[in-house]
Amino acid sequence: MKLYTKGGDDGTTSLFGGERVGKSDPRIRACGDVDETNAAIGVALARCRDDGLVDALRQIQSDLFVLGAQLSRSGSGESGVKINDTHISRLEGLIDTACTETPDLKSFVLPGGCETAADLHLVRTVCRRAERAVAAATNLLDDGVTALLSWGCAGAVAPGLMPGSLVVPESVVGADGRRISVDRGWHERLCRKLSG
Repeated sequence: MKLYTKGGDDGTTSLFGGERVGKSDPRIRACGDVDETNAAIGVALARCRDDGLVDALRQIQSDLFVLGAQLSRSGSGESGVKINDTHISRLEGLIDTACTETPDLKSFVLPGGCETAADLHLVRTVCRRAERAVAAATNLLDDGVTALLSWGCAGAVAPGLMPGSLVVPESVVGADGRRISVDRGWHERLCRKLSG
């Protein structure tokens, strides 16, 4: 099987079902950003040593494949795989578990820290871009898709998203000019747990 078809040389690509759309179509952009989110999770998985987090991330990757299939489908028919309440409930369960296993966050945390935390901070930012791309294509989608990216993918890996840089200032300046304290120990404790 060849990895190229030359079918897109004219600047178009096919959706599932055969419909041709431009490669700059909002749905195609969303598919690419969801795919990049999945790839970023793969990088995080390559270094993650926390079995529970590995299981959660693999499930999220599977859900992102469902999302990609839904985004790629021609028309608005009900056939095919689709993000549904079961996906959302499972993600909510992962978020709830993550929140009970981590200390309360009382201040901003800077991205970085151990490898897993840094990887997941990158996943968070790529996921947020995918969320914006999906929002730009909302006339083609339903609420389940938006929910998966909005608070699902990023939130479900909360234990890894929160740890920050090991060199953290005592405070940062907020948008309103006020100083906001930064928890200098919370992220280090969590990084030790993730790396252990």
